[in-house]
Amino acid sequence: MLLFGLSDNSFLDLGMFAPLSELIKLLAPKGVVAVVAHPFRGWGQFKAELSQAHGICAVEAYNGHNNGEENEKAYNAAMSLGLPYTGGSDSHSSEDVGRCYTEFMDDVAEDALASALKSGRFRGVNTR
Repeated sequence: MLLFGLSDNSFLDLGMFAPLSELIKLLAPKGVVAVVAHPFRGWGQFKAELSQAHGICAVEAYNGHNNGEENEKAYNAAMSLGLPYTGGSDSHSSEDVGRCYTEFMDDVAEDALASALKSGRFRGVNTR
């Protein structure tokens, strides 16, 4: 889970394997934006919950460290849920950097990233 706009560590009280719905319930009122990262990677814990994840902002559809099938499943999930999608390099190795990224339609200041994500004016890009 990628969290943007987070100003405290209150979510740690939920534990590492808290249900996604509990995390969203705690953080959404604080203006925190949640993006599900690489949900279909072999060990991803959100696969079963994704369709019930009300309150997430986006799905990371393209990840530079994922294989093509994992990225395709994530993209299809975002489309079926009507959610925007992001891209990220994940950087497990230098080869992964820049393979996937998020393109914003507007200029984004660092302190306004959460707001830019809430706007939905972005898309994930896969350069492979």
